Amino acid sequence: MPGKGVCIPEHMNVLFVTQEPWRTPEYGAETRTHGLISGLIASGLRVDVLVPKVQEEIESPSVQTYEASWLNLPEYGYPLSIGAVLSYGLRAFDSLNGLPRAMDYDVVYVQQLHTAWCGFALGLGFTRLVLDEHNVEWDLQRQYDAIKPSQWRRLRVYEAICCKLYRHVTVPSTSDRSLLCESLGVNPRKVSVVPNAVDGLKFRRMDVRGVVLKQSMGAQDKHLVFFMGSYGYIPNRDAAQLIIDQIYPETREFVTNVLFVFAGRKPEKLRVPPTKGIVVLGVVQNVVDWINAASVCIAPLRFGSGTRLKLLEWMACERPIIATRKAAEGLEVENGENIILEDDFGKYPRLIRELIANPERSALMGKNARKLVLERYDWRKVGIDLAGVFRRL
Repeated sequence: MPGKGVCIPEHMNVLFVTQEPWRTPEYGAETRTHGLISGLIASGLRVDVLVPKVQEEIESPSVQTYEASWLNLPEYGYPLSIGAVLSYGLRAFDSLNGLPRAMDYDVVYVQQLHTAWCGFALGLGFTRLVLDEHNVEWDLQRQYDAIKPSQWRRLRVYEAICCKLYRHVTVPSTSDRSLLCESLGVNPRKVSVVPNAVDGLKFRRMDVRGVVLKQSMGAQDKHLVFFMGSYGYIPNRDAAQLIIDQIYPETREFVTNVLFVFAGRKPEKLRVPPTKGIVVLGVVQNVVDWINAASVCIAPLRFGSGTRLKLLEWMACERPIIATRKAAEGLEVENGENIILEDDFGKYPRLIRELIANPERSALMGKNARKLVLERYDWRKVGIDLAGVFRRL
């Protein structure tokens, strides 16, 4: 807490520390990072960004970027190990020359538990050091049966220490906030919900672009069922493999002219049988076109944390969505109104067929979904709310 009489300026300077490279977002963590930065800038704050060194250069007139080699590889992955987390911080202490001083900023905002040590290195003793938890990492690992209890319990201890040492913590959903406070003993007054959001101008319904894309791939007579995500992230890989192994073959029995499309990083992680009914794209530059080409988007996630940005982007493009309750966790959706929530994977083929056969219902669901996104999940609104959190520290 700032000392008595200390006034936090209306026009604040924020140092944004992230392990995500400064480039066009390719997956959820990068999208949240860029969205929060754009929202803070739109709210009137000055934002400098400390990022890894990368080969490509992307200019942004609104942001001053600093590069630090200690934010580079090895890229964090899942399952997350304590050793990988700590290595970033240990290297950080040897790499501070020439970097911005924490005390030159009103707030240092550090992204994700993976990078928490970097915050300590930059702002040791700095009172307005804020951690953004994209996921509650220990609970995410606990949900995955292949993770040994000893591993996620060690991670829980480390996560609790970080959350208590930081001045404030932000999380994407109320469920994540409750988990930090109830399971890790974090003071509720130092945890704020900063939801994921979407750029409604970029992500919107554009049927023509979807039609053109399908024509270019010779699939104009196909109904596309779409899923996207980074497959290095275990919940996404698990969901995609479930689609490939179970939902796809059963759906083909109901709808013969269906094509399942997978977009996202690290597609080599997926086991895909030789078939003409599945297309694995990897990272795509025109993801909005692929979303608009989809007849149905599905998210059969069995575990995870945070909120799923993919759902918000699909909703903004007015696509009909079938998802598990875990996938939609943290979003104020209404089953049957703007999304179909279903945890029984055996019902997905029938639901996909019904949405394809009833375009009027799909269109209405899509319109309701976009309306919700524009009202509650816009990066500009989130940026204003986050700036308010910083000013109240």
